[in-house]
Amino acid sequence: MKPKFSVITVHFNQLPLLKSTVENVVSQKGFGKIIEYIIVDGLSMDGTIDYLHGLKVEKSIHRIIERDKGIYDAMNKAIKAANGEYIIFINAGDQLAETDTLAKIASSFPSFEILYGNTEIAYESFTRLAISNPLEKFWKSLPFVHQSVLVKKEILLNNLFETSYKYCADYNQLSKLYNDKIKFTRTDLTIARIIAGGTSDANAAAATKEVFQISKKRFNLILRQRIYFRLKIIKNKLNSSGKKNLPKSTVNALTKSKYN
Repeated sequence: MKPKFSVITVHFNQLPLLKSTVENVVSQKGFGKIIEYIIVDGLSMDGTIDYLHGLKVEKSIHRIIERDKGIYDAMNKAIKAANGEYIIFINAGDQLAETDTLAKIASSFPSFEILYGNTEIAYESFTRLAISNPLEKFWKSLPFVHQSVLVKKEILLNNLFETSYKYCADYNQLSKLYNDKIKFTRTDLTIARIIAGGTSDANAAAATKEVFQISKKRFNLILRQRIYFRLKIIKNKLNSSGKKNLPKSTVNALTKSKYN
Protein backbone atom coordinates (compact mmCIF):
# COMPACT_ATOMS: atom_id res chain seq x y z
CA MET A 1 0.00 0.00 0.00
CA LYS A 2 1.29 3.45 -0.90
CA PRO A 3 1.73 5.54 2.27
CA LYS A 4 -0.58 8.51 2.66
CA PHE A 5 1.95 10.48 4.73
CA SER A 6 5.69 11.03 4.47
CA VAL A 7 7.16 12.34 7.72
CA ILE A 8 10.54 14.00 7.09
CA THR A 9 13.31 14.83 9.55
CA VAL A 10 16.41 16.71 8.40
CA HIS A 11 19.27 16.20 10.82
CA PHE A 12 22.90 17.01 11.60
CA ASN A 13 24.82 16.13 14.80
CA GLN A 14 21.87 16.06 17.24
CA LEU A 15 21.61 12.33 17.91
CA PRO A 16 19.81 12.42 21.31
CA LEU A 17 17.14 14.71 19.85
CA LEU A 18 16.85 12.58 16.71
CA LYS A 19 16.31 9.42 18.79
CA SER A 20 13.36 10.97 20.62
CA THR A 21 11.78 12.00 17.32
CA VAL A 22 12.30 8.58 15.72
CA GLU A 23 10.67 6.89 18.72
CA ASN A 24 7.70 9.22 18.41
CA VAL A 25 7.24 8.76 14.66
CA VAL A 26 7.55 4.95 14.61
CA SER A 27 5.00 4.73 17.44
CA GLN A 28 2.37 6.44 15.29
CA LYS A 29 -0.79 4.48 14.65
CA GLY A 30 -0.58 3.30 11.04
CA PHE A 31 3.21 3.49 10.80
CA GLY A 32 4.37 1.27 7.96
CA LYS A 33 0.89 1.27 6.42
CA ILE A 34 -0.22 4.85 5.89
CA ILE A 35 3.01 6.44 7.19
CA GLU A 36 6.61 6.33 5.98
CA TYR A 37 9.56 8.10 7.58
CA ILE A 38 12.40 9.79 5.70
CA ILE A 39 15.51 10.86 7.62
CA VAL A 40 18.03 13.06 5.83
CA ASP A 41 21.42 13.25 7.55
CA GLY A 42 24.25 15.48 6.33
CA LEU A 43 27.05 13.10 7.36
CA SER A 44 26.83 13.61 11.13
CA MET A 45 29.88 12.78 13.22
CA ASP A 46 28.14 11.97 16.52
CA GLY A 47 27.23 8.32 15.96
CA THR A 48 24.09 9.09 13.97
CA ILE A 49 25.11 7.11 10.88
CA ASP A 50 25.62 3.90 12.88
CA TYR A 51 22.33 4.55 14.66
CA LEU A 52 20.45 5.00 11.37
CA HIS A 53 21.90 1.84 9.86
CA GLY A 54 20.90 -0.05 13.00
CA LEU A 55 17.22 0.87 12.81
CA LYS A 56 15.10 -2.25 12.33
CA VAL A 57 12.02 -0.91 10.56
CA GLU A 58 13.65 -1.26 7.16
CA LYS A 59 10.64 -0.93 4.86
CA SER A 60 9.15 2.15 6.49
CA ILE A 61 12.26 4.20 7.29
CA HIS A 62 14.23 5.59 4.37
CA ARG A 63 17.65 7.10 4.95
CA ILE A 64 19.42 9.72 2.86
CA ILE A 65 22.93 10.00 4.26
CA GLU A 66 25.09 12.39 2.25
CA ARG A 67 26.53 15.88 2.33
CA ASP A 68 24.07 18.65 1.54
CA LYS A 69 24.14 22.40 0.93
CA GLY A 70 22.07 23.28 3.97
CA ILE A 71 18.74 22.49 5.58
CA TYR A 72 16.54 23.53 2.67
CA ASP A 73 18.63 21.58 0.15
CA ALA A 74 18.21 18.53 2.40
CA MET A 75 14.47 19.12 2.63
CA ASN A 76 14.22 19.30 -1.16
CA LYS A 77 16.00 15.94 -1.43
CA ALA A 78 13.45 14.41 0.93
CA ILE A 79 10.50 15.83 -1.02
CA LYS A 80 11.81 14.20 -4.20
CA ALA A 81 12.30 10.87 -2.41
CA ALA A 82 8.90 10.81 -0.68
CA ASN A 83 6.28 8.23 -1.65
CA GLY A 84 3.43 9.62 0.44
CA GLU A 85 0.56 11.72 -0.80
CA TYR A 86 1.17 14.34 1.91
CA ILE A 87 4.39 15.60 3.50
CA ILE A 88 5.07 16.93 7.00
CA PHE A 89 8.45 18.11 8.33
CA ILE A 90 9.28 17.24 11.96
CA ASN A 91 12.64 18.50 13.23
CA ALA A 92 14.98 16.49 15.45
CA GLY A 93 13.69 16.83 19.02
CA ASP A 94 10.15 17.65 17.90
CA GLN A 95 7.23 15.22 17.91
CA LEU A 96 3.78 14.59 16.54
CA ALA A 97 1.37 15.60 19.31
CA GLU A 98 -0.36 12.22 19.82
CA THR A 99 0.30 8.64 18.72
CA ASP A 100 -2.75 8.82 16.46
CA THR A 101 -2.27 12.36 15.10
CA LEU A 102 -1.85 11.33 11.46
CA ALA A 103 -4.50 8.60 11.73
CA LYS A 104 -6.98 11.23 12.94
CA ILE A 105 -6.07 13.49 10.03
CA ALA A 106 -6.47 10.60 7.58
CA SER A 107 -9.98 9.86 8.85
CA SER A 108 -11.12 13.47 9.25
CA PHE A 109 -9.55 14.95 6.11
CA PRO A 110 -9.45 12.30 3.36
CA SER A 111 -8.40 14.92 0.82
CA PHE A 112 -6.82 18.39 1.06
CA GLU A 113 -4.11 20.53 -0.51
CA ILE A 114 -2.62 22.13 2.62
CA LEU A 115 -3.74 21.37 6.17
CA TYR A 116 -2.54 23.30 9.23
CA GLY A 117 -3.25 23.18 12.94
CA ASN A 118 -2.02 24.19 16.39
CA THR A 119 1.34 23.56 18.03
CA GLU A 120 2.49 22.89 21.58
CA ILE A 121 5.76 24.73 22.20
CA ALA A 122 8.06 23.66 25.04
CA TYR A 123 10.34 26.17 26.75
CA GLU A 124 12.75 25.42 29.58
CA SER A 125 10.26 26.13 32.37
CA PHE A 126 6.83 26.02 30.71
CA THR A 127 4.85 25.03 27.64
CA ARG A 128 2.26 26.96 25.66
CA LEU A 129 -0.24 26.18 22.95
CA ALA A 130 0.31 28.24 19.80
CA ILE A 131 -3.06 28.62 18.08
CA SER A 132 -2.75 29.12 14.33
CA ASN A 133 -3.47 32.69 13.21
CA PRO A 134 -5.90 33.84 10.49
CA LEU A 135 -4.43 33.56 7.01
CA GLU A 136 -4.91 37.31 6.57
CA LYS A 137 -1.83 37.65 8.82
CA PHE A 138 0.36 35.94 6.20
CA TRP A 139 2.05 39.24 5.39
CA LYS A 140 3.56 39.25 8.93
CA SER A 141 4.86 35.69 9.19
CA LEU A 142 3.69 32.10 8.88
CA PRO A 143 0.22 31.96 10.52
CA PHE A 144 1.16 28.53 11.91
CA VAL A 145 4.26 26.64 12.95
CA HIS A 146 5.91 24.82 10.04
CA GLN A 147 5.93 21.48 11.87
CA SER A 148 2.12 21.64 12.06
CA VAL A 149 1.39 21.90 8.36
CA LEU A 150 0.92 19.08 5.84
CA VAL A 151 1.19 19.75 2.11
CA LYS A 152 0.33 17.59 -0.86
CA LYS A 153 3.54 16.18 -2.32
CA GLU A 154 2.80 17.20 -5.90
CA ILE A 155 2.42 20.82 -4.76
CA LEU A 156 5.82 20.74 -3.04
CA LEU A 157 7.48 19.11 -6.03
CA ASN A 158 6.39 22.09 -8.11
CA ASN A 159 7.39 24.57 -5.40
CA LEU A 160 10.66 23.40 -3.85
CA PHE A 161 12.39 25.46 -1.16
CA GLU A 162 14.56 28.29 -2.49
CA THR A 163 17.96 27.51 -1.01
CA SER A 164 19.15 31.12 -1.29
CA TYR A 165 17.22 31.81 1.93
CA LYS A 166 19.08 30.98 5.13
CA TYR A 167 16.20 31.11 7.65
CA CYS A 168 12.81 31.54 6.00
CA ALA A 169 12.54 29.50 2.80
CA ASP A 170 9.47 27.87 4.36
CA TYR A 171 7.79 31.28 4.63
CA ASN A 172 8.78 32.07 1.05
CA GLN A 173 7.33 28.79 -0.20
CA LEU A 174 4.07 28.84 1.73
CA SER A 175 3.34 32.53 1.17
CA LYS A 176 3.74 31.87 -2.57
CA LEU A 177 1.24 29.00 -2.34
CA TYR A 178 -1.15 31.31 -0.47
CA ASN A 179 -0.82 33.93 -3.21
CA ASP A 180 -1.30 31.22 -5.84
CA LYS A 181 -4.72 30.48 -4.29
CA ILE A 182 -3.82 26.98 -3.12
CA LYS A 183 -6.48 25.98 -0.60
CA PHE A 184 -5.40 26.07 3.06
CA THR A 185 -7.61 24.02 5.41
CA ARG A 186 -7.51 24.62 9.17
CA THR A 187 -7.98 22.01 11.88
CA ASP A 188 -8.36 22.52 15.64
CA LEU A 189 -6.05 19.55 16.17
CA THR A 190 -2.70 20.12 17.85
CA ILE A 191 -0.45 18.52 15.26
CA ALA A 192 3.08 18.89 16.66
CA ARG A 193 4.98 19.40 19.91
CA ILE A 194 8.19 21.34 19.36
CA ILE A 195 11.14 22.66 21.33
CA ALA A 196 11.47 26.46 21.33
CA GLY A 197 14.70 28.07 20.21
CA GLY A 198 15.31 26.89 16.68
CA THR A 199 17.62 28.56 14.17
CA SER A 200 15.13 31.30 13.31
CA ASP A 201 14.50 32.06 17.00
CA ALA A 202 18.22 32.25 17.70
CA ASN A 203 18.67 34.66 14.77
CA ALA A 204 15.40 36.56 15.09
CA ALA A 205 16.53 39.88 13.59
CA ALA A 206 18.09 38.23 10.52
CA ALA A 207 15.05 35.98 10.09
CA THR A 208 12.70 38.98 10.31
CA LYS A 209 14.74 40.76 7.62
CA GLU A 210 14.20 37.75 5.35
CA VAL A 211 10.47 37.69 6.07
CA PHE A 212 10.30 41.45 5.31
CA GLN A 213 12.12 40.91 2.03
CA ILE A 214 9.76 38.10 1.05
CA SER A 215 6.64 39.91 2.23
CA LYS A 216 7.49 42.95 0.09
CA LYS A 217 7.73 40.60 -2.88
CA ARG A 218 4.50 38.71 -2.13
CA PHE A 219 2.21 41.43 -0.74
CA ASN A 220 1.52 45.06 -1.53
CA LEU A 221 2.71 46.33 1.84
CA ILE A 222 1.43 49.70 2.96
CA LEU A 223 3.51 52.12 5.02
CA ARG A 224 2.11 50.88 8.35
CA GLN A 225 3.14 47.30 7.51
CA ARG A 226 6.65 48.35 6.48
CA ILE A 227 7.04 50.28 9.74
CA TYR A 228 5.91 47.15 11.62
CA PHE A 229 8.82 45.18 10.16
CA ARG A 230 11.41 47.89 10.76
CA LEU A 231 10.38 48.21 14.40
CA LYS A 232 10.34 44.44 14.85
CA ILE A 233 13.89 44.12 13.49
CA ILE A 234 15.09 46.79 15.94
CA LYS A 235 13.21 45.10 18.80
CA ASN A 236 14.74 41.70 17.96
CA LYS A 237 18.22 43.19 17.92
CA LEU A 238 17.68 44.80 21.31
CA ASN A 239 16.20 41.61 22.76
CA SER A 240 19.12 39.55 21.50
CA SER A 241 21.62 42.00 22.99
CA GLY A 242 19.74 42.15 26.29
CA LYS A 243 19.49 38.37 26.64
CA LYS A 244 23.27 38.07 26.41
CA ASN A 245 23.64 40.21 29.52
CA LEU A 246 20.89 38.64 31.64
CA PRO A 247 20.96 35.43 33.71
CA LYS A 248 19.27 32.52 32.00
CA SER A 249 16.68 32.27 34.76
CA THR A 250 15.67 35.89 34.16
CA VAL A 251 15.36 35.33 30.41
CA ASN A 252 13.16 32.28 31.07
CA ALA A 253 10.95 34.26 33.46
CA LEU A 254 10.56 37.13 30.98
CA THR A 255 9.67 34.70 28.20
CA LYS A 256 7.07 33.02 30.40
CA SER A 257 5.49 36.35 31.39
CA LYS A 258 5.26 37.32 27.72
CA TYR A 259 2.83 34.47 27.03
CA ASN A 260 0.85 34.54 30.31
